[in-house]
Amino acid sequence: MRVINIGGDAYLYPEGIYSMEDFVAFVNLSGNKFVRMRCLYSDNCVPPYFVREDCGTCYVNFSAVPMMEEAEITLLSREEYDARLREVLPHCCQGCVDFDENEDDILEGRRNYVGLDGYCPYYQAY
Repeated sequence: MRVINIGGDAYLYPEGIYSMEDFVAFVNLSGNKFVRMRCLYSDNCVPPYFVREDCGTCYVNFSAVPMMEEAEITLLSREEYDARLREVLPHCCQGCVDFDENEDDILEGRRNYVGLDGYCPYYQAY
């Protein structure tokens, strides 16, 4: 899925708009400084994977945006994201000083830094 990336934040295209060219034309024709957008939050995920339920509405002042670009992301349900992360954690976290496989919820506290590709920037071997 393609989204608009502004300063590292991902925004869904407004309904009926599917390309950056169409979006720029939409903003220019709207005449509004502030445009209502849907922002994908990355508090409980690691981009380019996002959780469909972690989305909010905000207003972006496009007269103050110096640059924006299109980005490719994968949008998953919370259930699917967590299922994929559960598969990855034992492989990427095994042998890390911070990993306890007997934890009640191994996802807690890891959703925002262990990627679905298995990379963890905080991995420390015993």
